[in-house]
Amino acid sequence: MYEKLQLSVANTIVIAVGPKTKTALESEGIKVAHMPNRYSSVGIGEVFTRLNAVGKKVIVPRSGASTPFLKNLLEKIGIIVKEIYLYDVCAFRDTSQWNKFRQLFSQNKVDGIVFTSASSVRAFFEIMKNDYNDVTLINNLQKTKIVSIGPFTAEELNKLNVKNTIADVHTVPGAFQTIKNIFSLA
Repeated sequence: MYEKLQLSVANTIVIAVGPKTKTALESEGIKVAHMPNRYSSVGIGEVFTRLNAVGKKVIVPRSGASTPFLKNLLEKIGIIVKEIYLYDVCAFRDTSQWNKFRQLFSQNKVDGIVFTSASSVRAFFEIMKNDYNDVTLINNLQKTKIVSIGPFTAEELNKLNVKNTIADVHTVPGAFQTIKNIFSLA
């Protein structure tokens, strides 16, 4: 079965959203033809625009928590899109691992938080609303430096009125570099 998968993508143009995805694919013997300069759905759209892929059929493996933005963007430029949901994201039910964080957060001792996806924002709020009402949670977050990995994560935070800074490079290391830069300026 595994060999069939490798053979089936051998004559396919594979695009990775970023360097970690590219490395993971290549470690499985899958050749990556393109990777956008911006590691996001917008970057993927830019790659397809440069490829003049109108009328081509594209499979997008992704999370069930993904927004329809990429599919809509690709369809808008004339691509036939089939999304395949590989996994879903939900808040972890055993929140005991959050006990130390809750304690520090309640004492205003959390200096920064990095959110790596819109679904992580939703899960954070789902978990933290067990301890805080909306107003208190937002007020406490205003005392904390918040970094979002990219524009969709920022959009989710903005919906909740949480001030945030978007990472310059939309990767986990890029987000951590952004928060380090924020702290070095403070």
